[in-house]
Amino acid sequence: DCSSVADGEVKLSPRPAATGDATGRKGETLSFVTRGTGPDVPTQTLTTTLLSPLSGASIDPDTGEFSGTPSSSQANAEHTITVRVADSDGLSADQSFTVTVQDVPESPQFDPIASPTVNEGDEVQLSVTADDPNLPFDTLTYRIISAPTGATVDSTTGEFRWQTDEADGPGTFDV
Repeated sequence: DCSSVADGEVKLSPRPAATGDATGRKGETLSFVTRGTGPDVPTQTLTTTLLSPLSGASIDPDTGEFSGTPSSSQANAEHTITVRVADSDGLSADQSFTVTVQDVPESPQFDPIASPTVNEGDEVQLSVTADDPNLPFDTLTYRIISAPTGATVDSTTGEFRWQTDEADGPGTFDV
């Protein structure tokens, strides 16, 4: 405990709340109260501040309410948060704890694909692309669910190929 003496009175440092480790999910608000106590009489006004916050997080200096919404870049990681509680005499104490941010899986979304028109015997060649909000933590893998006979897709690049022939036309094919 830090202390000081003023006018013959011993001043004691405030004590931060015993804040345990917390777990949150990316994109979801994480909120809890970490409020300290002051042993001095008369009671001192306490102020709470974040010394090493989770990026984008804040703390109410009067109530000690911590609030933040972790981003995708903070997912799958542990973050050390340090809170300081100070009294009106300028004495303070720090408390550190860990916030673990979990990922929330999201489905990839295909980028728009134009519907090609080709002649019988032509090769259809398309680059299929998708956006995955979980990158870089996930790996995109392309595969065909339903397609004409002989159609292929490169599982890594999304390159779609199909060599049409006389038997395929005229017609419309869903892939």
